[in-house]
Amino acid sequence: MSKGMGIVSGILETLSWTAVILMLMITTKLFIGWSLFAIAAVWLMPIIVGWILKFKRPAA
Repeated sequence: MSKGMGIVSGILETLSWTAVILMLMITTKLFIGWSLFAIAAVWLMPIIVGWILKFKRPAA
């Protein structure tokens, strides 16, 4: 009986660790994704503003 409980608790422990690792992986992926998005936004903002100004200048 105790041996069976040991196996069950072992499986549960493995599952909980897997869940924790998956959560960490997902959060890190999201964090990296948002960081890249933020960097891209910072890089693209002056380009977009430049394009808008370039198009507005001849019309004005």
